Amino acid sequence: MAEQPSGTVTLVFTDIEGSTRLMHALGESQYRAALGEHRRIVRSAFTRNGGYEVDYEGDSFFYTFQTADDAIAAVVEAQQGLADGPVTIRVGVHTGSPQLDPPKYVGMAVHQTARIMSAAHGGQVLLSGATRELLNAEVAVSDLGQHRLKDIAGPVHLFQLGSDTFPPPKSIAASNLPTPVTPLLGRDEQLDDATRRLDATRLLTITGPGGTGKTRFAVELATRSRRQFPDGVVWVALDAVPDSAAVSDTIANTMGAKVPPAEHVGDKRILLVLDNFEQVVDAAPAVAQLVAACPHLRVVVTSRELLRVVGESELPLPPLAIDPAVELFCDRAGIAPTSVIAELCEKLDRLPLALELAATRARILRPEELLDRLGQRLDLLKGRRDADPRQQTLRATIEWSHDLLTDEERALFAALGVFVGGFTLPAAEEICDADLDVLQSLHDKSLVTADAGRFAMLETIREFARERFDRLPTAAEITRRHAEWYADLAAEGKPALEGTMEQRRWLAILTAELGNIRAALAWSRDAEPTIMLGLTSRLGIFFWLAGYPAEALGWIEEALAACAGLGDEVDAARADTREFGAWLATFLGQTDRAAAHAESCAELHRKHGNDRGLGRALRELAKVTSDRGEKALARSQLEEAALLSRRASDDWNLAIALNNLGDLALSESNFKDALQLCGESLELRRPRGDLWGSAICQLNLGFASMGLEQYDEARRAFAASLELADEVGPMVLVAESLVMLAAVDVERDPQRAAYLIGASEVVFSRTDEVLQKWEAELLERTIAGARTRLTAEEFEVAADRGRNADRAEVLRVATAIESPQQR
Repeated sequence: MAEQPSGTVTLVFTDIEGSTRLMHALGESQYRAALGEHRRIVRSAFTRNGGYEVDYEGDSFFYTFQTADDAIAAVVEAQQGLADGPVTIRVGVHTGSPQLDPPKYVGMAVHQTARIMSAAHGGQVLLSGATRELLNAEVAVSDLGQHRLKDIAGPVHLFQLGSDTFPPPKSIAASNLPTPVTPLLGRDEQLDDATRRLDATRLLTITGPGGTGKTRFAVELATRSRRQFPDGVVWVALDAVPDSAAVSDTIANTMGAKVPPAEHVGDKRILLVLDNFEQVVDAAPAVAQLVAACPHLRVVVTSRELLRVVGESELPLPPLAIDPAVELFCDRAGIAPTSVIAELCEKLDRLPLALELAATRARILRPEELLDRLGQRLDLLKGRRDADPRQQTLRATIEWSHDLLTDEERALFAALGVFVGGFTLPAAEEICDADLDVLQSLHDKSLVTADAGRFAMLETIREFARERFDRLPTAAEITRRHAEWYADLAAEGKPALEGTMEQRRWLAILTAELGNIRAALAWSRDAEPTIMLGLTSRLGIFFWLAGYPAEALGWIEEALAACAGLGDEVDAARADTREFGAWLATFLGQTDRAAAHAESCAELHRKHGNDRGLGRALRELAKVTSDRGEKALARSQLEEAALLSRRASDDWNLAIALNNLGDLALSESNFKDALQLCGESLELRRPRGDLWGSAICQLNLGFASMGLEQYDEARRAFAASLELADEVGPMVLVAESLVMLAAVDVERDPQRAAYLIGASEVVFSRTDEVLQKWEAELLERTIAGARTRLTAEEFEVAADRGRNADRAEVLRVATAIESPQQR
């Protein structure tokens, strides 16, 4: 065994996330073998790179290394070794000086490393800032900002190894503030004013035209105020949100909440920053309601116009004073101040963005040359008499910077205006014919930003690019390519979302592209309805899992209306779109809309002799039939759907049909048949890695077990359903799992049952979907049973604890074998 490292060491904790889910998926025998292979691979990689094994327990390792680079090399090797197997580890890495307690260690460094690991997701490696500083510069990391970790005093700066996309770290009070790369200059007076106002007001709006530095100012204000908000600082970028109606969902999704923002925040002390609000200003009443509902919430908004709601305090952000403006320009340009630079700054109206853009050219042009060029350009681009002078000046500055680009750079800059919310390199290459060197040049000139494999533009610059895009003779063709690219992306992701090991990855990919997807849908609705129909035929499950079922149903019905006059050539896409229209309408409790979509879907597939498609249509039609009380007909439709799916080798639909037959058996209290049918469905889904489908099966298996009075087995199944649904969605499955766990607990532990009832209420309030009739009746009986066994005060106290608990705490309490009261 290696000698125990001492002094400054790098500590590494690993464990298997979702081990319960994995054991259910593999079975105990295969899980034991996978666990053994995991131990072998990790030990081999860590030992080969000089690691010292401190501890191993269950599925978790604790190692130390003499250097940070050795630790990261070991982690990378271990992950590569595990890549082809079923086990995925999460890793926390921190560097410190723990005290020796041979053969172990003691001290806060140990605890901090463990907490960092707990914040990671499966497959993710999180590093502390201390480790990041010691790594070789060639090691690629992503900056995740400051986060608060349980039992750790003060925020911890977290980094991620590599650039893969994961949900936000599972910290108790995350701060997802952007990390500035340069200091904020010349804003001390306004920052002091804003800090005082934030103590006295609950809604502070920072106003000013584009280019005054509102976003950067808000980052600094939030950073300085962070200690006043122990429950977190949340940054919500609204630049890619085209619709005011989507603001609340965007806030909730950024918070990682599965309930409305007001329910999630409650009495917590949170600072919420809403950036670029002017394009969704119609959402102002919703923000005012959120502030009114949450007594300790503070909201900072950056906008070009006021929200004009009660309680709003405005902080206009003026141009910089002349001395800070000169300091900013000289700092960015790397030159000494002169009187000419002062004159240049005045010509730029001392606007931070204008100064930043001008400074990029100081490497090749002397200040006098800059001044001459800018003066000519400002005169040429003088705005309307009634236009805001600061906006005129900013437009002139961007125009001038744009004119200094090469022809290739200008063409690409304009073409990139087609994107909303950022883009990937392959998308830019395919849609805009982007050359990597030219894109790099735009990045170097501060016109394009890059972060974790995605590119974007500041919103002000993107608006300017969009104007240039609209003038391109190729704009229509580029827009078509854009829509076709995202239609193809949706087509590639659809099979993964239907139930494979790639579900989580594709959900993250499509979520990042939501702005582009919405733009493609909106354009194609008027310009090319067949592309819109293609998009809607592939995106139903994504919108459902992502928490936008009502929006998706709207897009679906618009696409069908737009294509109503087209012929048989679009029937395949029309049928698939109808299928998901029925799916979404059913989950929204809109039976008549679901029936219209399902019947039309079945008719189209019969028309073309598509038995595979007909099996899927009958699956949806059976849901409608069952909801209308025609159980025998629903069973016949599902049995036919299952038969057609077996013939077509459509295991995904077969699994759903079998589960729905089990669901039907449950509604008739035929628990043994339900157990058999849902078990068969689960066995089809496990090899595919179908997380949300497996969650539905586990939910029904739990209810069947409960009906057979097998309560321990029922609780295990409901806990598995909750863990799976929490990973990938949709929220209605989380809520249903909580209800079922409460039903199991109501006699044995009414306190926990009341807690889970409270937690389920807030999750249900976050979704438009509804309980089935028998589920609603069970919930009513469970509430009544808990109230019978507890006093009114005891019930309300326990339920309120569930309503106010965060996601991680609810999951911990709900899935514990013993409740906190039993320990």
